[in-house]
Amino acid sequence: MKKMAFFLGIILLIAVMLSSCTAYLRAVTHAVPEPERIVMRVNDDQFEQSIEVLGIDATWGLNSENYHSYFLRSWIDKRTVAVTHQLYVTLYYQGNWRFFESASSQDAKPLTFVSIRRHVITCEESRVLWRPDGCQLVEDFVAIIDHETLRKHRDSGYSVKFRSRSAGDEIIVNLSPDQIRNQIGMVESIVGDIKNRQEGRR
Repeated sequence: MKKMAFFLGIILLIAVMLSSCTAYLRAVTHAVPEPERIVMRVNDDQFEQSIEVLGIDATWGLNSENYHSYFLRSWIDKRTVAVTHQLYVTLYYQGNWRFFESASSQDAKPLTFVSIRRHVITCEESRVLWRPDGCQLVEDFVAIIDHETLRKHRDSGYSVKFRSRSAGDEIIVNLSPDQIRNQIGMVESIVGDIKNRQEGRR
């Protein structure tokens, strides 16, 4: 009986280890999703006061359940040609809510932070050891960046740090020169067209 119990214990231990390894490999090898939008998009609705420019999307993360996507979103006022830029971030993660609430630039200046959405994707009991609970969550938030700052960093890129309520819980989002150059180029082209139309009416 003792030998039987010993062998059963060994078998149980091996099963648990295999389950843990399988879960770990699944966590590591799940690929980060591809960007949803690899080209820019302009939304110009005749019923809206502003033109919206959605920039090139980028993603970064550990796996398909822990990653963030981000892009520049710009608004151009059709009357005043005032421009507003947002760094828009969608963060997917497991566990408890992180409640991101502030942002600062790479030169340590605070940026205006806006929380857009918090949503539970799924929250099921999990049987795998690497995942303490079954909650898959998403947060959307933005940081406001002024036009001249983006122009200044069009060849070097620009980084923004986002912080949550929990000490040390933060992410750094790196805008590439391509993302900034394409956004600035499209926005300034639209601004030029608006000004030309305004001049033509005079």
